[in-house]
Amino acid sequence: MCILTVPPVGSGSVLAGTSSGIEPIFAFSYTRRSESLSKEYYKVYHPLVKEYMERFGLKSEEELPDFFVTAHKIKPEFRVKMQAVIQKHIDSAISSTVNLPENVSVEEVERIYFLAWKLGCKGITVYREGSREGVLLTEKKKELDKKWERPRILSGKTVKLRLPQGSIYVTVNSDEEGIKEVFVNLGKSGSDEKSYSEAIGRLISRYLQQGGDVKDVIKSLKGIHGRNVTWDNGLQLLSVPDAVAKALEIILGESPVEKRASFKLGSPDHENKPVGVEVCPSCGEQSLVNESGCFTCKNCGFTKCE
Repeated sequence: MCILTVPPVGSGSVLAGTSSGIEPIFAFSYTRRSESLSKEYYKVYHPLVKEYMERFGLKSEEELPDFFVTAHKIKPEFRVKMQAVIQKHIDSAISSTVNLPENVSVEEVERIYFLAWKLGCKGITVYREGSREGVLLTEKKKELDKKWERPRILSGKTVKLRLPQGSIYVTVNSDEEGIKEVFVNLGKSGSDEKSYSEAIGRLISRYLQQGGDVKDVIKSLKGIHGRNVTWDNGLQLLSVPDAVAKALEIILGESPVEKRASFKLGSPDHENKPVGVEVCPSCGEQSLVNESGCFTCKNCGFTKCE
């Protein structure tokens, strides 16, 4: 028989305008999206925060005293211990969420679940920041919409790669936070190649200026296949988007080929490798074999003849 329970009170507490029970404050204020016909956004303050600010005449959350703490600043083990204490008096599992940062490791999540089991919790829930788009949006999330103000001077780098359509030039400009502008130049003015390559650069720039990660850009574009595959100094280029991604890798110093640039076929380091199968200077796999005087990679197709 189940007599006592602690139900989910996230949205329910917002609707009722009350505190959320054993759940700590998720955010002092947040933007709520209406699911009604209006589909509008509006700012909502936590009821206790709103009451405190009105009573003491505070104009913003930044003026709140230090004892106002959000869920993200509470150590996970304390959340679990608190739930375990209450669990002793509750018949069913408790619906309470442990909020975790976006970069939390798998091992940390495992530790939280194991601690909950060890302390006698009948259930536990974790939420990694940014893993799911929800109805509640914190102010930190909204900061991505801030317009980037371009300074007068930015430092830049340009990488030139050779494609079947001609040479492609990928130029990046950076500020103190990282890459903010990407220009892709391919083909003659007025050509289709010129227009879509320029569009790729503009879209990447827009994404990065709104707080995007250049590594996500590389991951999205790298590996896209086109009609023709070409090679440039040991670098396999599958298409224009793939070339842009690999140019960005070179600029970041993360290109596998550039890292192995000192590796030469026939060098002493190469001769010390096991006979028969070698490490490919293009893809990095141990799949390079010597056939009739030519080195051929069985993984990516790289070829170099002596």
